[in-house]
Amino acid sequence: MIEYLLAHRMSDVSQETLINILWEDEEECGDPYHALKNLIYRARKTLKEVFGDERDYIRFTRGTYAWDRSLPCQVDAEEFERLWKEAAVKELDNDRKIDKYLQALDWYQGDFLPKSAAESWVISKSAYYASLYNECVLKVSSLLMDARRYHDVIAVTQKAVKLYPFEESIHQMLIFAYLNIGKQSKALAHYEFVIDLFRKEMNVDITESLRSLHSSIVDSQNAIETDLSVIKNDLKEACSNNGAFYCDYSIFKNIYRLLARSMMRTGQSIHIGLLTITDPNGDLPDENILKDAKDKLRECIIYSLRKGDAVTSYSAAQFVVILPLTTFENGERVLSRIVERYRILYGNKKVKISTRVNNMDPT
Repeated sequence: MIEYLLAHRMSDVSQETLINILWEDEEECGDPYHALKNLIYRARKTLKEVFGDERDYIRFTRGTYAWDRSLPCQVDAEEFERLWKEAAVKELDNDRKIDKYLQALDWYQGDFLPKSAAESWVISKSAYYASLYNECVLKVSSLLMDARRYHDVIAVTQKAVKLYPFEESIHQMLIFAYLNIGKQSKALAHYEFVIDLFRKEMNVDITESLRSLHSSIVDSQNAIETDLSVIKNDLKEACSNNGAFYCDYSIFKNIYRLLARSMMRTGQSIHIGLLTITDPNGDLPDENILKDAKDKLRECIIYSLRKGDAVTSYSAAQFVVILPLTTFENGERVLSRIVERYRILYGNKKVKISTRVNNMDPT
């Protein structure tokens, strides 16, 4: 109740509103008006004990309750919103806008009232402040970019992606900032981190706008180099992992196209395989079950295939593999072996793995 009155301290709150907030099921409360009166009494008593004075803190006027606005009171959410509004004034010059936005961001330390996060009124306010925060981050980052203050962009966006890791635009700002200070390796590492994050945590692929950054990273990395051994070293995998080559879908497409081009000349037999996760009825499993099953199936695929095979995530519930130098029958046996490995290691009656094999068409 104190949280609600403080969060709405500029408003007078009716008894009915407080009752609805505190007891969603009024029948369980019995006499909600009497219960509210007792709660107000206890709140005032507690506040007096905490602050050591005799002020009421909560005042009652014409059937409404309100926090006593005559008391000096600083609320971080109010300060954050005030500075955000001041920064948005069109007449303000960019330096002052940046200063206001950065001050606002200093006030924001995470979700609104996290210990009461399940309350319906907290959920809506938390979403509102989170939206303002992400907007603030993007606006100040853009202004800092224009001012070539790239290290400040990194500081702002690094904090933001820890709080809200699925905001693609903020990841883009961070990668751009890394590129502008010559940290190409950090830009690439963060790009790969984002791909893995979205795939593992949300079972989705990144958008085209974020994927297009890969070209910018590669272009900025590849300065003129005359020593071929340096280039070979750059092309090598960072570590020699056993099993199939797992890659982003855009890279997988290029591998597919290159092999399809070579088939006319070599005449080699290449097949592609599809593995799909469903529930026993053929529908998508629940989100948590699907995420767990996909992570485990990915592991089974990688360690069941050869180093020369490529695999990628095609959808939230599917993987596609390239099987070079394989007949149709061998391709079916390979996928059956993957399913059997999954069944033995992670057997789950709520999940069904189906497979299909088809030949690659030459270009």
